[in-house]
Amino acid sequence: MAKKIPTFTSDIVSSACSDISGIVEAKSLNQKGIDHETSLEGALLIGRRLEQETAGYPVTNLKGLLSPVGGHLHKHYGPRLGQSYLTRCIKFARAVPKDVPPRSELGLTHYESLARITNEYLRLELMNVAADNRWSSSRVALHARYQSPQDAPSNREFRELIANQEVWRFARAYTDACGIISLEKFVELYNSCAPKPVSIFEVNETIWKIKEESGRIDNPCILSKDGELYLIAPELDDTVENNPYYYDDYGYSYRKYERHSEYTQEMRSLRERRVQSRRAAIFTGHKQHPIEKLDYEDIVCGYASYTQSVNNLKLYILNDSKLGAASLHAREDEFDFIMAKLLRSIGLNGMPAAQQTTEDAEFLLIVVRPDFYKQAEINKVSKLLAIVYENTPLWEFNGRSYTELKSEKR
Repeated sequence: MAKKIPTFTSDIVSSACSDISGIVEAKSLNQKGIDHETSLEGALLIGRRLEQETAGYPVTNLKGLLSPVGGHLHKHYGPRLGQSYLTRCIKFARAVPKDVPPRSELGLTHYESLARITNEYLRLELMNVAADNRWSSSRVALHARYQSPQDAPSNREFRELIANQEVWRFARAYTDACGIISLEKFVELYNSCAPKPVSIFEVNETIWKIKEESGRIDNPCILSKDGELYLIAPELDDTVENNPYYYDDYGYSYRKYERHSEYTQEMRSLRERRVQSRRAAIFTGHKQHPIEKLDYEDIVCGYASYTQSVNNLKLYILNDSKLGAASLHAREDEFDFIMAKLLRSIGLNGMPAAQQTTEDAEFLLIVVRPDFYKQAEINKVSKLLAIVYENTPLWEFNGRSYTELKSEKR
């Protein structure tokens, strides 16, 4: 609870005026052209001198001291060194502990914002991050006002911020592969393997941007569950409409593949209920299994465990000298699109039965190489597709594949 308004005797005011005047003259704070570092040193000394009388009191309750001292400075040293200046000096002193040197890269406006952060560790970390990266005072003020990724600022407030694209790309790639990760574990994982570690403040900025675009099918989503924040794949978010839960649901972007029949809505309702149960299983599995420590290069550059087997499958289906360049390019696009959806379906739903793998192979051939649609080719593609599926990350096991799970049991 804040202390009441203090009483300042004439002796306290007189002593403060004398001491602060000495600091002003010693540091030449009333002179134009004084260098920034000296100005900061003087402001910190003034703030700490005032704190001898004001520690623990809200700045708004200190008019009894700041008004007469500010009037004295205004009279003898000019209007710049008045009551508002003294207020900023106190905030500066409160922002920086006595055993920590201030960062000269920052100004008093930065320190005014830092003083709002009660957590000393967080305050000092923001001070150093802001100084190292030459952040503007408005950016520091934003982090002082919103100290959690859950407390997202308005679009107008963080319009100037640019999300860290590497963090965003890593978040998208990880949730694509593993489905879910807590924000705390995500930061640990990213900083353990990324070429350039990031601060929690840069992560918060990226999370704010992700939340702004949450609901897009190609974007990770944010979920708050049991007091903890998670990054999740869009399939696990109720707010994303028309999720591609399976390859027969291309309607959201590939109209020609949507199955139009009187059963379409009923089938989607059944699938929605199945996804709800899978979502529960995935959250349960996430708690039971350790986080998959994927390499930065693997996750961002796409060198996942199943990449080579996917390339082998593509090469088998499309390696035909009779295909022209335009036709080959179009078929590659079809192949990549379908495989992306199939792999996400495996991640969400788990390993399919052999019959389902065969049906997937048939669908792949019908769309990409209808001239290849023969029993011998279906069998070959089914075998290659089964290898892909066995190495596909499963969300229920934090990104471990069927092959990895089998090897762990041995």
